[in-house]
Amino acid sequence: MRDSNTPITKPVAAAIPAACHGDAAVSGHLVADLRYSAYLASEEWFEVVLDGKLSSLGMAAFAVAINRDEAAAIRDYVIQRAHEDKALPYMVAPPETAAAAR
Repeated sequence: MRDSNTPITKPVAAAIPAACHGDAAVSGHLVADLRYSAYLASEEWFEVVLDGKLSSLGMAAFAVAINRDEAAAIRDYVIQRAHEDKALPYMVAPPETAAAAR
C-alpha cells in the first residue's frame, strides 16, 4: 500500500488501472475500456472506483488502497488518454466493452 501522504504521480495513475484495464488505459476488450466510460464525466466515478458500485460486474472497490484525490488523478489520466487517442486520425469506434463501462 502506498504512503497516503505522498501525492499520486502520473506513472502511478497509469499503473493502477493498467493491471485490469490495459496499458495506457487501452483495454484488451476483456474488461471495460475506461476511455469510453460514461462515469468519467460523473461523480459516480468515485462510487465505482472507491465504493465498488460495479462490484457485481467484477470491478473491485479501491477505497482501501487509494483516496478520492488519487481516484481523481486516475480519472484525469484516463480522460487525457481519451483525448489523445481521439485526436489520432485513425481512431476507431469504441469497443463493445464500452457498454459495460456505463
